Amino acid sequence: VNIDGKDITLIAAGGIIREVIAASKALLKHNISARVVSMHTLKPLDENEIQNAINETGGIVTIEENSIIGGLAGAVSEYCLENSLFPKKFRRIGISDQFSSIVGTQDYLRKINRLDSLSIYKQVLEMLN
Repeated sequence: VNIDGKDITLIAAGGIIREVIAASKALLKHNISARVVSMHTLKPLDENEIQNAINETGGIVTIEENSIIGGLAGAVSEYCLENSLFPKKFRRIGISDQFSSIVGTQDYLRKINRLDSLSIYKQVLEMLN
């Protein structure tokens, strides 16, 4: 699943892509065209998608349903730094680097961890304003 856009690139890994697509549609109401990239693997990392995002859009937001440490955000940022590539803006959306004792349904946990479509939309909008 890839959706073209020019203002920002939303790179997601895994089942969270449904929430990311919904967030991108909400951003359109603010005339923000979000490119959505489903990063199907972290190894190998789709380096061309990252380079295109940097060259063609206003920044990168990574969205993952796990810790922001050592996952998709880490892989994307490591690739950027090691290749002297600097997105205009960069943000990691994922689970904070802390222990959680909260239990519940996937939808509930997404909302609590700000990984639901509304929270993703708000975080991207905040970043761009």
